Amino acid sequence: NNFGVEYDYSSVMHYDPYGFALNTNIPVITAKDPNSQQSLGQKERVAFSDIKMINSLYNFAQKCPSPSIKCKNCGIINSKKCNTCLCPYMV
Repeated sequence: NNFGVEYDYSSVMHYDPYGFALNTNIPVITAKDPNSQQSLGQKERVAFSDIKMINSLYNFAQKCPSPSIKCKNCGIINSKKCNTCLCPYMV
């Protein structure tokens, strides 16, 4: 179940292209989109899709049963502060 969250190459759950490789000069996984190859296995920050999936998995929306705002541009209600939104990172 992906909870309506699209596949994200930059998810912290994605392993490095060379992870588990016997020969560390040859990637064991490559992105279909060459522009996304560098994102694979990044560990600098949690991807917005990771946050969105965790919120769905643990039903954090339940903590804000009647939020006072409506999020735009794919944002989600911030379960720690129900009158604010969490927005996707713009890269």
